[in-house]
Amino acid sequence: MKQDLKVTWWIVQGVPEDESKSGLVRFEFVDEYSNYSSLRKVCWLWYRIQAGREDLSPGSKLILWAIVERFRWETFSSHDSWIYYGKMVGLSRKSVGNSVKELIRQNVIWLALEEKNKLVEKAKPGQRKHILLVGLGKLLDEDLKKEKKRKIPYLEGTRRKKTSRNGVQGKRKG
Repeated sequence: MKQDLKVTWWIVQGVPEDESKSGLVRFEFVDEYSNYSSLRKVCWLWYRIQAGREDLSPGSKLILWAIVERFRWETFSSHDSWIYYGKMVGLSRKSVGNSVKELIRQNVIWLALEEKNKLVEKAKPGQRKHILLVGLGKLLDEDLKKEKKRKIPYLEGTRRKKTSRNGVQGKRKG
């Protein structure tokens, strides 16, 4: 992993308690999702689940889109400024802040301070903050289980017999 674990304290050993309601991510996923496209696939699945919620405002759903679009596999978080997210979706910094507060209150995201091992509802200027997706760890786990089911182990007794170019099975010379 490229980042120091002190900085990314939300990447933990073992399974977090109630993973579907947690922004913590298992350390084992760091290696399993070293392919960025497979991680992004699960992040967008997470987004589609959240976008279907009726208790979130349209502005919050736009901000969620921006957060997922800027999600980083190095830190398993998104950590851009409110101004940047606002430019992405056409909202002011204040509107982005209000949407982030709504998402935190609804337990859709967590706002973590880097190196402080602390969650906050509002970050002060100059603090390195990371947005964590609540429930992402559960989806990553389910995705890995599906992938393992798709991969059928090679069985020795099922090897196909060799055939010649014309499709006739014959004895090998030699």
